Amino acid sequence: MSPSRLARRLSPLRIPDYRRYIAATVLVGLSLEIQGAALFWQVYQLTHSPVLVGMIGLAEVLPVMGLSLVAGSITDRTDRRRLTAAATLLFVVCALGLWYCALLPQHFGLQWTLFALTALGGAARSFFLPARSALGAELVPREQFSEAVSLRSAARQLASIVGPGVGGVLIAVCHGALWLAYGTEAVLMLVGLGATLAIRHRSAPPTQTREPWRRSFQDGLRFVWRDPTLLGAMSLDLFAVLFGGAVAMLPAYAHTVLKVGPGAYGWLRSGQSIGAIVTWLGMSLAPTIQRSGLVMLWAVTGFGVCWMVIAYSPYFLLTLAMLVIAGGLDYLSVVVRTTLIQMRTPVSMLGRVTAVSAIFIGSSNELGGFESGVMARAMGLQPSVLVGGGLTVLTVLVTAMVCPSLRRLGPIDRLEVSPQAKAPPPPPGPA
Repeated sequence: MSPSRLARRLSPLRIPDYRRYIAATVLVGLSLEIQGAALFWQVYQLTHSPVLVGMIGLAEVLPVMGLSLVAGSITDRTDRRRLTAAATLLFVVCALGLWYCALLPQHFGLQWTLFALTALGGAARSFFLPARSALGAELVPREQFSEAVSLRSAARQLASIVGPGVGGVLIAVCHGALWLAYGTEAVLMLVGLGATLAIRHRSAPPTQTREPWRRSFQDGLRFVWRDPTLLGAMSLDLFAVLFGGAVAMLPAYAHTVLKVGPGAYGWLRSGQSIGAIVTWLGMSLAPTIQRSGLVMLWAVTGFGVCWMVIAYSPYFLLTLAMLVIAGGLDYLSVVVRTTLIQMRTPVSMLGRVTAVSAIFIGSSNELGGFESGVMARAMGLQPSVLVGGGLTVLTVLVTAMVCPSLRRLGPIDRLEVSPQAKAPPPPPGPA
């Protein structure tokens, strides 16, 4: 690797506040991944129902879809560091609640309490996602956005590699008991909260303070709607993950198809993140992405194909390999889409636009989990995953046809601010 290229990739880490931000990202991400691995396993062991496992995602996504309308506006009006810290504190409360539930006798019906705590975590997430994303954009110069997004994504994927594996090991060590996994999650989340509070940066005072939150959200939605490239990228990610992501079904796959225990299940949960980290390392060696739109389209196509192979794979190693490849391809898509959002959106609107992204993309994993559970109940586990992968490929074809500007997207490090952000604002309408 060229020293100059490596230095450029790591240049945001020269900023002390960004180092603290990355540390908090890893710790919070690690905690949430441990929670996800333990929660899916616990609900499946309690119910043996793919639909109820999928309802974990539904319980989390409903608060996100409701509260994100307010969260984006609040993010653009307040100190984003404090808002990120407040949301992290609520994550800690959820972790402690799950830890307490793990100490109770495990019986059918306990899953409803777990769903309620998951919904509380979804409420925290609705504020955490736009606040964290906007805070990260404030900490680095605009010319370093691509490197900063890549580092942040790599940090999250590193947590996603370690988290499920740690969760699986903790479950196995305790012979299926989950108190240690949830307790570890709570401790790591507290340390992540400390790293967030150590950030010294303070958000600039907002330029608009009296705009109703509903109109504020509409501004973000209007901004995305008027930019065909942003709209196409968000729609592609939304439907691809909604149809193709069947991570919530991995406990059922581990138990009924592959016939492996919690340790191997932890590896399956880590598979996509392993692929993402390998891809990040490869991107550090390779030249900057030149045809970023085409790369995104081909990456999502490959992601769908991988899940089609997983659908009928009877072998643990083949399934793990496909998950690794799918994770690498998904990482490429995420880097292009996230960089596109941050480069084409003015900082003053980043909270609102990120809130729109949280509703239409950040929720797609959870909605996809619920969709996978319902489809598995209706069609069977393996056919539902096969159909989902096929629908992902179809989504790419439709997006490529209706959004030619996405196909023509150029170098990822030279994406421009959306033309509508440069245009003068429209005259105010009647009061």
